[in-house]
Amino acid sequence: MPRPSRKKPSKQRKRQEITGDDGWTHIVTTHESYDGLLPPRLQPAPVPSGWTLEKVTHDAERYRQQWVKSACFRSLSAIVEKEILPTLNTSIDCCVCLGLGSVTGGRGSEMWELVALQSILEALGKKHTINHVYMQDPVFNSLDVGFMESLGYTVLKDPDAFAMVTSTSFLFAPHLEFDVFARALETAIPALGIGSDLDDYLNR
Repeated sequence: MPRPSRKKPSKQRKRQEITGDDGWTHIVTTHESYDGLLPPRLQPAPVPSGWTLEKVTHDAERYRQQWVKSACFRSLSAIVEKEILPTLNTSIDCCVCLGLGSVTGGRGSEMWELVALQSILEALGKKHTINHVYMQDPVFNSLDVGFMESLGYTVLKDPDAFAMVTSTSFLFAPHLEFDVFARALETAIPALGIGSDLDDYLNR
């Protein structure tokens, strides 16, 4: 009687948290398990085949148009204009964005965060003159950098953006690993900061 053949199990796609030497943590998808002995360095995300600056710009506008029609946009705008601006006594002159992720090689959430940031900057601009917007993430690829620069933003290499956090900064770092967020606060406490829920940090 012939023995039934066994199919080799297919490699499962696994989502893992990879932390670089400087504490940056990102979620990546792999086909093999990672034994934790040699954590890989964070590298720029691959540029998708055929993607150009024109395409990224077009996609960003599409996201923006959907964003401004959403209930989330209305809720966030109300919070900024009715709760934050009236109580913000310190002038804000720059924005530091950490760990946004690749808007070209990511999963789409990065672009949503970017358009949300832009709407916050627009609202803050009604009472504050924000002269510089600094962006930093080790996974930015060349197309990400070109797109950010087309928006008038300055992309900095890790860890240069940490030094840009001052008492007159707006720090935008949602979902940033606690250790990296804490590092950003070593130089100064920003006038305004947006990060993860405080409970996420306290219960880590």
